Formats: sequence, C-alpha cells, structure tokens
Amino acid sequence: MKRMLMVAVCMMFTASAFAGALTSAEVMELLRQNRSVEVYMNDASWRKEINLPDETSPGNNFVTVGNNSSKSTFIVGYNFSVEVKPGDIVTAVYKHDQKKWVTASNEKQPDGMQHVSPPGQ
Repeated sequence: MKRMLMVAVCMMFTASAFAGALTSAEVMELLRQNRSVEVYMNDASWRKEINLPDETSPGNNFVTVGNNSSKSTFIVGYNFSVEVKPGDIVTAVYKHDQKKWVTASNEKQPDGMQHVSPPGQ
C-alpha cells in the first residue's frame, strides 16, 4: 500500500499579496505530486481565491482550505465556487469519474495521510 503525504501549503506573503489568488497552475503542480493539498491562512497570508485546475490526475484529489483570517476566501473552479468563511475549513474533492469538483461532506481522505499545520496556528 502506497502511503500518501498531505502537503500543507503555508502561505506567508506580504501585505501586497492580500488581493491575489493561488492560481490553478500552482494548485495543479502540487496535485501532480500529492493527492491532497491543504492551505491554511491567517490575516497575514490571506488570499481572495484559491483557484482549482479544470482536471487533475486519475483518482480523487483533495484541496482543503482553512481560513483563520478575518475575511472570507473562495475556492473556485470550472462550475464550482464555495465560500470559506473566517474560522471554517472546507475540502473540495475532484471526482475524476465525473470530471468535476464537489464540496466534501462525508468524503474519506486517502489512507495514511499526514496532517501538517503551519507554525503558529
């Protein structure tokens, strides 16, 4: 059984990046190497949007966004958008067989995944 490592993307940016977004190309690059990506943000690292790629590699992929900032952020993709309010953690799952992103409710995360939290959170 192949163990999967969940990558936490700790976004530490300057104030000039506040209105920016994590691009779909950046998310896709992370998903090429990992089935699951976690993004945690606070006021110092807040991003307006996390953009999902239109497709991912075979199998279900997971993008989890934890918002510890004072502003909402959005996970967006083709025919998909969900608000992540302050204090919320939301997981988007790419359903490869349906070729679309959905919000996880009772989706099982891949076995053997390691949760990594950014320092100070």
